[in-house]
Amino acid sequence: MRAIVLCFVAAGFLIAAGCSKSSQPSGVHKGTAGFRVTWPGEPEEMPGAGGPYLATYTDRAPGAVTLYKASVTDLGAEAANQTSARDLLIAFKFAFQKDEVSRKEIEHGPKKRPGLDILSKRSGKVSREVVVASGSRLYSVSVTAPTEEALRTPPVTAFFDSLTVEE
Repeated sequence: MRAIVLCFVAAGFLIAAGCSKSSQPSGVHKGTAGFRVTWPGEPEEMPGAGGPYLATYTDRAPGAVTLYKASVTDLGAEAANQTSARDLLIAFKFAFQKDEVSRKEIEHGPKKRPGLDILSKRSGKVSREVVVASGSRLYSVSVTAPTEEALRTPPVTAFFDSLTVEE
């Protein structure tokens, strides 16, 4: 009888622990190369691949694949000293303008760094990219999804909202 009571007590603790919410926020928080972002899962980081930082995360939900990407490109001190941050952004995002549905100039964060928020359609997919200039670096986060509606889901919104440039 005593063993049965202990089993019920242990089961109650396990159920309570399994049903309680974690004190940790959801997502994978990464801070590197002068910025922070919260990923919906563990990203695949590729250091040195075309710049100081490149990482991707693929969400393979049933019937839809959503690709999250973050990158940092260092254009060098000379480029930063000779060209305005706004002009660096425009030059950096010159290619594929024909695929753009919208392009908005933004001010990012408390320091109001110049940036672009771009929506594009290409090859049957929709992408949103936010690019922010700070010094000689361009910080980019993007999500490519099957539909525009998929770009408005909570995980995608949280990914974009979490971008913080720390330089």
